[in-house]
Amino acid sequence: MGAVSCGRPSRWLQLDRTARARRNRLASRRPERGARAARALVPAQPQVHATVTALARVYHRQGEAARARQRVNEAQELPRILYLPDQLRADINHEAVDRRSFLRRSRTFREVGKPDEARFELERLLDLDPKYAEGHLAAADLYAQLGDFEVSARAARRALELDPELIQARARLAMALFELGQLDEAEQQAKRVLARDPDDARLQVLVAMVYANRGRDDLAVAALERAVESRPTDTATGRVLSRLLTEVGAAYADLGRFDDALRVQEQGVEVAKATRLEPSLIEQLRLVAERYRQRAGR
Repeated sequence: MGAVSCGRPSRWLQLDRTARARRNRLASRRPERGARAARALVPAQPQVHATVTALARVYHRQGEAARARQRVNEAQELPRILYLPDQLRADINHEAVDRRSFLRRSRTFREVGKPDEARFELERLLDLDPKYAEGHLAAADLYAQLGDFEVSARAARRALELDPELIQARARLAMALFELGQLDEAEQQAKRVLARDPDDARLQVLVAMVYANRGRDDLAVAALERAVESRPTDTATGRVLSRLLTEVGAAYADLGRFDDALRVQEQGVEVAKATRLEPSLIEQLRLVAERYRQRAGR
């Protein structure tokens, strides 16, 4: 598929005002206006990607799936405008008409901190295909980010109903259930994921927190050790894991077990480094480890 840079005006950007106005009517939510605009628009812009995808959306809203799919296939062969200096902008401005493009746009809006726009793209996606499991998973991730864990859990369950093998949906469900205080099912779902992916540090940490909430400190520490062995790389997991390791180290120190406190605290330092936490936080963790080293007589 061709692409046209937007570094400076190109022939693909030099569209006459009449054609642009017709394309806007075509993309509106009034199919009757879109149908009228289509007849005049396509001859004016027959090889512009945005025009053809807008026409495909009109056909989709009118229930003409075969014609919509034909236009989608045509659009995939046409040049499209790419804002090469800014890939996020390119992703957002790329016209969406099929499942993957709506999903990409939603994720891109999440990345640039626009959750309302991300939610709107997901609504359009699930209106297009309400049985698309990855769309429901994306909704579960978005609502978890927004702190609405009830909706996140519902979306994750729907994704699993549609695709029981979608392991990411089960992981998201486990995390949402933990936030809702439903510890038994959270543990159950997390262990089902870990049975298939034992190196998922996020869920090892979740299981550790479940055990800690139940007062099973021995099991919690063992789960944290497994999480460390999994070598997490994402910042969110690293932040939680390093905090929990610091708490375990402090508990060992309270018992006078400074060798154990030092070992666990050094693990927390390594996790913080591997997951690229703030240098100031890493330094704080290192200073705590140094205090334990002195108390241990090393």
